[in-house]
Amino acid sequence: MAVVDLFDLPREGVLLGIDPGTTTIGVAATDRIRMMASPVETILKKKLAPALDRLFQVYDQVSA
Repeated sequence: MAVVDLFDLPREGVLLGIDPGTTTIGVAATDRIRMMASPVETILKKKLAPALDRLFQVYDQVSA
């Protein structure tokens, strides 16, 4: 797993948190100043490829 130092990231902007479970993938996002994180979506993981497609769609929506 890649390790990133928080000081290497830009100071502002949305960050996504991903909680990979056995049957679902939980997705949360911070606000732009990173004071709070809120749940965005829980993705059902019946098959990995469609779940990852949905995860990338959520990423595109949140980062826009």
